[in-house]
Amino acid sequence: MEIGGQSRVEGRLEEISEYGCLISSGNLLTPGTGLRLVLNMCDVSIALRGHVRYTAESRAMGVEFQEIRQGDRPLLDYVLNQLRKPRTEDFADLEVITAHLAAAAG
Repeated sequence: MEIGGQSRVEGRLEEISEYGCLISSGNLLTPGTGLRLVLNMCDVSIALRGHVRYTAESRAMGVEFQEIRQGDRPLLDYVLNQLRKPRTEDFADLEVITAHLAAAAG
C-alpha cells in the first residue's frame, strides 16, 4: 500500500470482495486515510485506490475501493472467481491401505 504516494505499509490480505478488502497489519492507518493498493494475485496485477473505512481490534483495517482502472475490473472479477474455486492443494495426500486391521496388528 502507498499512502500519499510516499510511505509504504505491509500487511496481509485477509478478505477481498468487489467493494473492498480487510488487511491485517502491525501498522494500522487512521480511518479516512486514502491509499493506493496494488494486488499481485493469481498471476495478475490490479491497481486500486481506496480509503480506510475502519480498524478492527487493533490488528486489521477495512479498506473500501473507490477507483479501479477500467481494464482492471475484469482482472478483479477473475481473481475473485479464482478464489471462490476449491483448490486441490488445500487437501492432504491420502494413502488407502486395504489390508485387514488384524493382519496389520499381528
